[in-house]
Amino acid sequence: MIRQTNQRALIASRVMGLSIAFLSIAIAGLGIAKYLAPAVSAMLENAGLLMGVGLVVILLGSFGLALRLSRRVPVI
Repeated sequence: MIRQTNQRALIASRVMGLSIAFLSIAIAGLGIAKYLAPAVSAMLENAGLLMGVGLVVILLGSFGLALRLSRRVPVI
């Protein structure tokens, strides 16, 4: 039981870590795009709420994926 719990925690931690890393890089990319392209800056100015909702949806989806993948760990 202990080994299974450790494997589940490892898988869930990696999935959540990768999703947070991806979101961090995407947000940094949007920040750079704001400075390089004024059209992107204007587009993002009114999309704050939509981006926040999208962020929450992605995080909840990655949490669900982490739970689902961790359940597939074989019982030893």
